[in-house]
Amino acid sequence: MLIFYLLLNSLVPAVLLFFGCLWSKRPPAKINWAYGYRTKASMKSEATWLFAHSYYGRILRISGGILLVIAVVSLLIFRKDALWVILWNSVLQILTLLLSVIPTETALRQKFDKDGIPRNKK
Repeated sequence: MLIFYLLLNSLVPAVLLFFGCLWSKRPPAKINWAYGYRTKASMKSEATWLFAHSYYGRILRISGGILLVIAVVSLLIFRKDALWVILWNSVLQILTLLLSVIPTETALRQKFDKDGIPRNKK
């Protein structure tokens, strides 16, 4: 049962790590509404799309790695309370995923104007 819990607890961090590695190196080729980091700011231009995926990919890669370590270590240490550990790790994982949008959107606003044109090219 511990192996099942480890897999369950590690699923979201592994997905974050996977997409972090993928998007930071190879973002989706075209701006689309189906796949990728899709916000108004990231979809303004090709430059914002590529920058957002590179930036958000780094965040996902780092946070996914940290969350994976936390998920495995916390479950191994507190295995008697496995369900509570999974619950709290799930809350932490969801909060991390939601809050990771903030620095990406901030970086987009700092680097690009409201039309998606790089600020240093004006």
